[in-house]
Amino acid sequence: MTSEKLEELYDKYKDHVYRLAFAYCKNKADAEDIMQEVFIKCFSLDVDTVNESMIKSWLFKVIVNKCRDMFRSLFKSCEYL
Repeated sequence: MTSEKLEELYDKYKDHVYRLAFAYCKNKADAEDIMQEVFIKCFSLDVDTVNESMIKSWLFKVIVNKCRDMFRSLFKSCEYL
């Protein structure tokens, strides 16, 4: 994937990704971390082969999974206290 396509993808979806991550975790720093992880994952995959209409739903699925992973790790660390 070209850097122009990656930049276009980021500019198009960054606000959506951040808002959904923030809606889940209710914390600005966590939402920014999740946003960063989502786009790193997106940039590491070959998204050229994916239909444009499927990218948004794929991003949202990744956001939800990253938020759930974060919550699982928080609850797991609380078990040992």
